Amino acid sequence: EIEAPSLARYRHMGQAVSRALLVVSAEGLLPLSRLAATESWVRSSSERHPALDESRLAAEADPLLLGVMEYRDVPAVASVIAESFSSVVVNTPAGSWESTALDGVAKVVETYDVVEYSLGLRLRCGERISRPRDLAVPDDPCSVVVAVARTDSVDAVAAVELRLRQADGTAPGPFVFLDKLRPRRDLAPTRPYVSNLCVAKRCRRQGFAKALLDAAEFVAGHLWGYDSIFLHVHENNQAALDLYRRAGYLAVASDKTAYAAPSLIYHYKPLSADTPDLAAIERHILRDDLFPVRPAASS
Repeated sequence: EIEAPSLARYRHMGQAVSRALLVVSAEGLLPLSRLAATESWVRSSSERHPALDESRLAAEADPLLLGVMEYRDVPAVASVIAESFSSVVVNTPAGSWESTALDGVAKVVETYDVVEYSLGLRLRCGERISRPRDLAVPDDPCSVVVAVARTDSVDAVAAVELRLRQADGTAPGPFVFLDKLRPRRDLAPTRPYVSNLCVAKRCRRQGFAKALLDAAEFVAGHLWGYDSIFLHVHENNQAALDLYRRAGYLAVASDKTAYAAPSLIYHYKPLSADTPDLAAIERHILRDDLFPVRPAASS
């Protein structure tokens, strides 16, 4: 058994390795403007999202690049994710199969740092990370990450992750290698799932989150051909709740025993006229501890 001081030393070693990897430039992002599948979205998005205006991205004082994450971009993207979610505590429900399976492990990685986020990104992105030009390929279970980064440094400004998951209300766990072992509901459809939407603190309130969410919805609906999209958000993250409400997301269920405290609210958004209604979505909810949430009446 590793004693606490030794364990801390191992973690610091891992952080040092991660920092060493950060010398790799974020210029590896594959620009969305160079992909035929997203070229039209990039042109039209500058009108809706000033943060993505061509003149803003190309500004000499602070040039930015909007693109798909490649392998060498992982540490930079993991850094902005870690900064954004550093206060989130991993919390496996007492008595759950996850708690039993991870007994003695959960305390070791109770909170994530750049090392864990880098590993998680690489595992979830799988082969897609080495072929980012396949962004438009549907039905690939691997994640796609779209990010904004400074072209003259390793500084990632914002990111969003998109992948396919069963729309059964369960939140993805912090331990990627065990996620596939979780109980599933055969009737629940597979749909695009948004996660890790984040913006560096110094760059917030500039429209990056809204723009990247729009990019994820374009990929999910227009490129992959799905009729709806899902996500979770913490109930005390009012800024995120407001963002998703304004973007047209509906609250479906509240998870009182999710991995992270406080509770997570499960949301979905229709992307086409054929999207199932809210009642149909609720029927696919897997666990009894997910409580339906009805949208508040419009004022």
